[in-house]
Parts: sequence; C-alpha cells; structure tokens
Amino acid sequence: MIDPLIKQLESASLIVTAGCGGVGKTTVAAALALRAAGLGRRVAVLTIDPAKRLAQALGLTELNHELKRVPTDEKASGELWAMMLDTKAAGDNMVLRFAQDRKVARGILKNRYYGYFSTSLAGTLEYMAVEQVRVLMDEHDFDLVVLDTPPAAHALDFFDAPDRLVDGLMKIPLNAIDGTNKKSISSRLASQGRQIVLRGLNRLTGGPFLDDLAEFLGQFRSILGALQDAGEQVRALLRADGTSFFLVTAPSAPRIEDAIAFFGELERRQLPVGGVIVNRVHQEILFDTNNAINGDLLASAWEGAALKPKRESDYHQLLTRLTLTLSEHNQRAQQEAHICETLALRIQQPQFIAPRLNSGLTSQADLLELANEIQLYVSGTSP
Repeated sequence: MIDPLIKQLESASLIVTAGCGGVGKTTVAAALALRAAGLGRRVAVLTIDPAKRLAQALGLTELNHELKRVPTDEKASGELWAMMLDTKAAGDNMVLRFAQDRKVARGILKNRYYGYFSTSLAGTLEYMAVEQVRVLMDEHDFDLVVLDTPPAAHALDFFDAPDRLVDGLMKIPLNAIDGTNKKSISSRLASQGRQIVLRGLNRLTGGPFLDDLAEFLGQFRSILGALQDAGEQVRALLRADGTSFFLVTAPSAPRIEDAIAFFGELERRQLPVGGVIVNRVHQEILFDTNNAINGDLLASAWEGAALKPKRESDYHQLLTRLTLTLSEHNQRAQQEAHICETLALRIQQPQFIAPRLNSGLTSQADLLELANEIQLYVSGTSP
C-alpha cells in the first residue's frame, strides 16, 4: 500500500500546515518539505516566523525574504529552497509588479501611508503570505510550496485575508480618490468650512494629512484592478485540487479540542484538508526484565550513570528506577493513544502520528528522521 502522506508529497502543489502555537507546525513544515525534495520535487518552504534553530537545522545561517537554496544530501534528487515572509518586502514587490509604470510605483512606495498599509493594515501579512505562494508557483516554477501559517489565534484571519483585504480595498469610494477630479478631498473639505479640522489634522500629523492620503489612494487605485485579480487567484489557489491543509496538533486534551474546533472552521470555509498530524507522541517501550531489551536498556542506563554501581544493591536500585521511569513513560503513551483514538473518531480525515524524538532537531538528519517516522494512524492501535 502506498503511504498516503508520501502520495500527497508527490502530488500536491501546495501544502499548508495549520494549528495552534507551540505544537511544532514550523518544524513539521520543514520536515515535510525536506522529505518532498528527497522524492525528487523542486520545493519551497515559506515560514512566517521561524526559530533560529530551524534555519540552522536546514543548514542556513538565517532565513529572510530572499529565497535561499538549502544544501541537501547528495542522495536527494530534488531541490529545497526556503524563505521567511517579510510583509514590507512582499508589498513592495507587489506594487512594482502591479503598478502601471515605474513612476507610479515609486510614488506609492515613497508615500508614508503606503508604509502603514504594507505593515499594519489588518489582513496585509496574511494576504502577502498567500500572494507570495502564488508568485513562487507561477514565476519560480516550484513543484510544491509548503506554507507554514501563524498560530490558530491568527490563522483564521490568515485564511480569510484574501477575501477581506481585496473586498475592503474595492469598497474605497473611487470617486473620492479619483485623481482626475478637479477638487481634491482637502479642497472639498475646505470649501465646506472645515479648514479648522484640516489644519488640526495637519498639525497632529506634521504635514498635509488629507492631501497625502488622497495622493496615496489616487495612486493606489491604479493597481486595485490587478490586486483584485490576484486576490481571486489566491482564493482559487487555497481551494484548488492540488492544495492540502494539514492540521498539526499535540496529544493533549486541550490541544485536541482546539484542533477539532479549528477543523470545523476549515470545513466551513471549504478548504481541502489532507489530514491531521499529531506531533510529539510518546510511543510505548516494551520492557521485560527477562528479555534482551531489558539488558540493552539497563546497559545503556549503566553506561550513562553519573556514579557507576559498585555493589549488587546499586545494580538493583538502578534497575528499580529504570523500571519506574519506563512505567511512567508507557502510562503517558497509553493516555496519548486514547487521545489519538478520540481524535480519529471525531475528525474523519487521515490521521498521522509524529513521534517524540529523543534527540533535538538540530540538523537535516533530524528533520528527515522526523519526516520518515510520521506514520498513518490506524484506529484501534497504539501509535
């Protein structure tokens, strides 16, 4: 049977990891991207705010808005590239791409209200992220883009951003910002006896507030049509056949409830869910004092002991502590297995288990180990 996760890594054009903060979404996204590159695909992973250690694990000194080639193992037949979203840089590129000419683009980029728009306007970060995905796919010829999203508190805004931002921009009263109109906003206000208000705004903002705003909106109007078209493409991209959303969660009751609620929101928005990945799951360790596993484990514990046992009683004490530790570990593994079973019953989607690894994720080898250890969960079995 073909592994359903491998099948998606081989066929998808966009994979989105989503879920609560602190469950390892960014790490899972990087691991999946690295695994897909190993399958021969040309892959880009786009993160919102990666930890420095993730960049180091990928073999990079840092991640920024520049698309960087990730050095991979010689056995990898594909390519892996990585970048971190920078809202301002993505916005600048959008203006340069959509403005009718370079002069208009320069006027927009220099306007102080554009700075607010590109960094502070609600939905801009989220829109730019998905727009960047479209650019990577259309202009850089990637087979697969893996997109890491913000924590769930902002993720729903993330998915709604293309609709909200474009709809909001298109509601701007164009007749009020039409550069061909003989009377600017400020002149019409003045003619209506509002000079005092205008002068007050100018003093507060340190300059001709409304004139600057009118100039920005008038210039920006020139790219609204192109922006709306791009927004429609982004909306379609999020729901396309080659797109898969992977909901990443952790094996704890609160996280599972959050995941179930989040899954409902994805369904309501008709976003295609490829599966659920339960990350950092403890797995049972078989332990029998009479078999070889016990001998191996005890030998390892003995090897790592700060004080080497000198007497028979020390040996038995070490064995007792080891047995207790393994018992506690297995008890937690059983609790997490029950949580996974509950999740499988409540979300009718493929569920994958990513085990908690002993080593820290400090290298590509660690990320590949994580990717290779992600297994399909079969209801009624232990992870």
